[in-house]
This record gives sequence, structure tokens and C-alpha cells, in this order.
Amino acid sequence: MERRLKRFMGRLNPNQKQAIDAWAQAYQPIDGHQLAYAYQWQAALLDALVIRSSEPEVFTQTIEQLFDPGQGWDDGYRQAVEFNQALTWEMMATVLTQTSSRQQQRLVGRIEGFAGDFDALSCQGDPELTTS
Repeated sequence: MERRLKRFMGRLNPNQKQAIDAWAQAYQPIDGHQLAYAYQWQAALLDALVIRSSEPEVFTQTIEQLFDPGQGWDDGYRQAVEFNQALTWEMMATVLTQTSSRQQQRLVGRIEGFAGDFDALSCQGDPELTTS
């Protein structure tokens, strides 16, 4: 996380590093479960695609369920994900409230760069796709 934030904000101050360290210590690992749920989701999607022509109603219902966030998660995994999300938002708020003006300028510059990239991409669509 520190490397990622440093890439966007520049050098982090000790308080920011401390907030990231506290986040890392409290973060609940979910990688193994996350991978298992990804495989489970992919298998369910493939099953749905097989029946899309023969059973359109079942296909639609299955797809709706697959794109419902958290569908199929057990309670322990759901709680860990929710905990980690709240923890991450808290850490980000702490880090961002402690930004220097130089970090703010760098961060805004990076975001503006991304916005420009997205604007350029949105104007370069395939003419056949944009006319329909």
C-alpha cells in the first residue's frame, strides 16, 4: 500500500506511514477465500452461458444473482471483506487528511492525467460501435 500511495502522492510522511502500518497489521487476509470464490463465480458464469439460449429466464436470473455483490459468500468471508473495506477507507482518510500541499498537487496532477486519458479514450471509439 505504501508503494502504491507513494506512486500517486510522492514521499509519505511518518504519520502517513504509521497509518499504513496500522492498517497492514489490522487487515484480515482473505486471499485464499477470494481465489476460491473467483473460481466458483467463473464456473457459475460458464454454466449460465451454456443455458442462455435454451433457458433464457433461468439465464437472466442467474446472471442477476452473479452480479449481486457478495452473492454466495459465507458470513465469515463477508465480515472480513466488510471489515477490510472499512479499515481501508479509514486509513485512506487518515493519509489524505495529512497530505502536504506538494502531495496534494502531485495527486491532483495524477488524477487530472487519468481524466485526460479517459477523455481521449472515449473519443476514439470504433465508428461502427458509436453509431448504433
